[in-house]
Amino acid sequence: MNSRTGIVTLVGAGPGDPGLITVEGLRALRRADVVIYDRLVSTQLLEQARDDAELIDAGKSPGDHRIKQEDINVLIVAHARQGKRVVRLKGGDPFMFGRGSDEVAACREAGVPCGVIPGVTSAIAGPAAAGIPVTDRRRARTVAFVTGRTADDLTAAEEVARYRAIAHVDTIVILMSRGSLDASTNAIIAAGRDPRTPAAAIQSATTPQQRMVKATLAEIAEAVSRAGLEAPLLTVIGDVAALGEESPGHRQGPLAGRRIVLTRPHGAGREMANMLRKAGAMVISCPLIRISYAVDTAPLEAALRRMNEYAWLMVTSQHAVLAIKKRLAALRLDTRVFGSTRIAAIGPATNAALRRIGLRSDFVPTLHTGEALVAQLSAVHSLDGSHVLYPRADIAGEALAGRMRKCGATVDDIVAYATVVCVPPEWALARLADENDVLVFSSPSAMRQFANLQLSGGSAKIACLGPTTARAAEACGLSVDIVAANHSGEGLLDELAGYFEALATSK
Repeated sequence: MNSRTGIVTLVGAGPGDPGLITVEGLRALRRADVVIYDRLVSTQLLEQARDDAELIDAGKSPGDHRIKQEDINVLIVAHARQGKRVVRLKGGDPFMFGRGSDEVAACREAGVPCGVIPGVTSAIAGPAAAGIPVTDRRRARTVAFVTGRTADDLTAAEEVARYRAIAHVDTIVILMSRGSLDASTNAIIAAGRDPRTPAAAIQSATTPQQRMVKATLAEIAEAVSRAGLEAPLLTVIGDVAALGEESPGHRQGPLAGRRIVLTRPHGAGREMANMLRKAGAMVISCPLIRISYAVDTAPLEAALRRMNEYAWLMVTSQHAVLAIKKRLAALRLDTRVFGSTRIAAIGPATNAALRRIGLRSDFVPTLHTGEALVAQLSAVHSLDGSHVLYPRADIAGEALAGRMRKCGATVDDIVAYATVVCVPPEWALARLADENDVLVFSSPSAMRQFANLQLSGGSAKIACLGPTTARAAEACGLSVDIVAANHSGEGLLDELAGYFEALATSK
């Protein structure tokens, strides 16, 4: 879109859990040319943007407005005037104590089309995730939503007056309450609310970092400080607050509350990421490599056309499986071309990728390395005289093919895809600078790029999938804490869970 004025869409990203964005909001995000996002937007949602979309961090935090609202308005309009689809991705709902109305007004004044896709607000979803209904037939038939942020020049008396009109509403939900909770609760009590009223404060609602403390209205601010709860924080005041279940996190599991960074290409580690999330972890994507299928496809296509000549297909990555799938589609062929050709897969993740395209592995080694694949396969099935198709990455080298040839095999060693190093987007680098628990590397190329960019993981532990990646880490001068011999989500999960369990036991 560049021959006419573009369009702006304000999209509510939901309360924190990326799964709580609406279907329509996700559709708009995936179509956007430009995404201007807030600080609390999940990186999982940013991963949904197109690869060529421009992502702009417009995040603001208390006391740190790196970009003023007026400048955000100008930015939105400027990109739309270039004919682009602009998504303004805002936490929660665009109009719930955000500046959505300001941004809509700026677009209308500039003559730029602007629409709004509502989002799930944390004012309701946050308490719900902690088991607190903001309304209840017996306990609460009225509810008020309040922002904890007030004008700097508001006196204590004016603060009391602000709450006087709602002090006796059944349920009061204070958003953005961390910095002003003491003042807000004192003002509500001064406005006439019983200091013994139940209250609950919830940090990072709907995310793995969710924590909650409960106390009376008079004591909740002190309880929050004592527990060390941080922003983003919302506070519920009223009888319904007593219904919530105190728990250390929104999701329970062996990795509850852990922040884990995956350096795999976007999309490649989706299954692994989902598994870690189900175990309670917050998973952050910081891709250091990407996979390109823009290679000379003629050799692989020719091999697929004469697949009946091969005794074995050696598959050492999910990317090789996808390359095969793409070429079959281009040739208008299907998996019947494999006929009696047997298939060896390097590990369970590659085996699962084969199953997804309708193929079944005949052999998977117990140790998921190239060396083990050839050694264990040749010990069971003689490769002497066998014709083998080996589609690989451009940087894989000829070592594996050489091992097969030493076993007597004739090997067609074909480059099926390329591994391209990349610089992570700004939003990913920003998350990398946060306090994370583990950085996960699944390939030597990602590890070397991490070292080449002179990135730092702070105090995060280093986890590697397989000994080859671990050796690359050590060659880069990094100390490896965890090695998953099983190159899969299950293998990584088991190693991480065991590591943190041992860590907790030793304390």
